[in-house]
Amino acid sequence: MLTIVSLAMILFLNCSCNKEPQFSSPVVGNVIISNITPFSATLSISITSNGGAEITSANVEVNGPSLATIKIENFSQTGFTATITSLNANSSYTMKASAANLTGKGYSAEVKLTTTK
Repeated sequence: MLTIVSLAMILFLNCSCNKEPQFSSPVVGNVIISNITPFSATLSISITSNGGAEITSANVEVNGPSLATIKIENFSQTGFTATITSLNANSSYTMKASAANLTGKGYSAEVKLTTTK
């Protein structure tokens, strides 16, 4: 009886130790807008979780009078800053940030901004 229990424990421990790590998409947190001018704005974006895997890319999607997806070259595992240029004066835009890892892509909530005159 003791041998069967010992064998069962060894099998249980072996099975539970060999599980692959579980990854998920990154979680993109707050987007803070600052330095709004007629033609540009600065966004500060936090990444609250990398989902257990390295962040491999980051983007900002801009929707308004002009549409663009801006690829961010300098990002960290905890966030990034982006200066969005070529905006139109006195215009409204919605923007959302994203970050991706090997599992998928996570998005921030949409933020709205209006450029100055």
